[in-house]
Parts: sequence; structure tokens; C-alpha cells
Amino acid sequence: MRRPLSFSVLLAAGVLAVPAVASTGPAAYLSSPLAFEANHGQADPAVRYLARGPGYTMLLAPAEVAVGLRSMTGHALVRMRFVGGAGEPTVSGDGALAGRSHYLIGDDPARWRTDVPLFERVRYAAVYPGVDAVLYGNQRALEYDLVVAPGADPARIVLGFRGATGVTLAADGSLVLHAPGGDLLQRKPVTHQTIGGVRRPVDSAFVMLPAGPDGETRVGFRVAAYDRAAPLVIDPVLAYATYLGGPNANDGRAVAVDADGNAYVAGTTNAATFPNVGGLADPNDDLQGAQDAFVTKLSPTGAIVYSTYLGGGGSDAGNGIAVDDQGSAYVV
Repeated sequence: MRRPLSFSVLLAAGVLAVPAVASTGPAAYLSSPLAFEANHGQADPAVRYLARGPGYTMLLAPAEVAVGLRSMTGHALVRMRFVGGAGEPTVSGDGALAGRSHYLIGDDPARWRTDVPLFERVRYAAVYPGVDAVLYGNQRALEYDLVVAPGADPARIVLGFRGATGVTLAADGSLVLHAPGGDLLQRKPVTHQTIGGVRRPVDSAFVMLPAGPDGETRVGFRVAAYDRAAPLVIDPVLAYATYLGGPNANDGRAVAVDADGNAYVAGTTNAATFPNVGGLADPNDDLQGAQDAFVTKLSPTGAIVYSTYLGGGGSDAGNGIAVDDQGSAYVV
């Protein structure tokens, strides 16, 4: 049986908190703003802005937002569009960053792209009357807000998804977009208003809607009563989930996380085809006993960094794991 292990990497509002330390190093890097590049010819002309993170690329076009996922077990391109909204909303960068991108590819300088500006946020203005979509994040988390102006109707917001092999609503209210190599999990939206300087939560939920004519999955929002004289922010939280295991029995017994957001998993398996990548054992080695311990390191995107069997001819299990400041794993 395969056991899903979830790792937050996309559209995750505050899921992975970084300590507020004024320092350099991994934590400071991971909390730095995600850079959205203006498209100056380095991408398809339909793309206005793009962003790259560990394991994904995000392409922002007026008609849709596309997220390309890369992992050891598969690739997927999941597309989201605003159904029934403005066909060509104004898409603009906000919060200019100090850096620049340069593309010096090939030996023809005429095809190079230099001084490409970077932005902290991208705003889709008036995707519906009185509704903006704002995308922003940091190196390990990306978030989008649906900002509803006073008097605007949140019921008009309909998200259409393509590229997923299936879309379901989980018992906890999460929207699960199934994709090769893992799932995109849109957590139950966090909706709120700020009135008189006080943030007030508003109950909300995803609602499955009838599919589009081409089979496109469509989702809306149910929002409880709120003060329509004040702005409303609908903030879905998206996380990434991947599978770790092989056929037969797999048991993850301990998890540790380092400062870079890598996850270290220890447990036991009797699967002869458990992932064995870049670890202690030769990739061609077989399971040694009735069951072996395993140790797997996964990046913040859920991609396997290394994975190995650990054991001898008997039955072995990894029951605990810890990681030091250098990223070394200690297993018991």
C-alpha cells in the first residue's frame, strides 16, 4: 500500500514559517520574495510574467495561470482560468525588485535578453467586476489572493482547471487536483476582512460546479455572511503531495525537516522496488531481508534527493530520525 506524504511547496500561505532572523543562509533565502519576471522574449509571447521555483515553473498569461510540475515520478502542467471573467484582464507587475534577469543563450547577441525586470507580485486587475487576483510568495511558498471590492459579488468567481487527471473534494474541505507524480492540494480557503484595523475571519468553502462543455472541471466558492461595505479577501492555500513507497507494505515511522525545507523520512518496507536513488546502497541492490529499513530525503517539492535500503538479512526498521545543521541524518 502506498502512503501519501504531503509537502507544502506551492500556493501555501504561511504553511512553512521561517524564523524572523536578520541573517543570510538558507532560511533567509527561502523567505526572500519570489521573483516574477516580465516576459521580454524569453518565453512564449502569450506569457506576460513567469516565475521559477524548486520543482515548478509558473506561467502567467491573461487567459490563464499554468503551473508546470517536475518530480522524479512524473511531470504535469495544470492550468487554472477565471471562467466567465474578463477575457483580457490587465496583468501587471507590482513591487519592483532590485535584481534583473539576463538570458545570454547562444552565440547571437541579437537574441540575448538582458535587464529583464523582476517583481514581487503580479496583479490580475478586474478578472471579474470588482475582483482582482494577486499572486505573490517566497522561494518555497506561493500564494494567491482573490480580493473582492465592496459591493462586488464573490459568487461570480469560477475557477476552471485543466491538466489534472481528476479533481475531488476531501473531507477536510481541501480541493485535490490529481496529477502525475503527485497531487496539488488547495486547502479550504482562508477568507477574511479587515475592518477598523481588526482582521475578521469569514467562513468559506469550495463548491464543485458542473463541468464545462469541454469537460473542464469548475469550482466556485461558498462565502458566509460578511460586511459587504468592506473588502473581502479569499485566500486558498495550495500544497503539494507526493507518494513514497512501492508495492506491498511500506511504513513511514519518523520524519525530520532541515533548515532548507528538505524532509527526511525513515521507516520499513518489504517492497523490492522501493525507490533506491543516490543513497548508501548500489541502485541495483535488492531488498536484503524480509523487510529493510529505508531512509529517504525529499526536497521541498517532494522530489527524491536520495533514498536507500538500510539493513541486513533479517527484519529491519527505522524508528527514529534526526538531522543536524549540516544536513546529516541520524537513524535509530
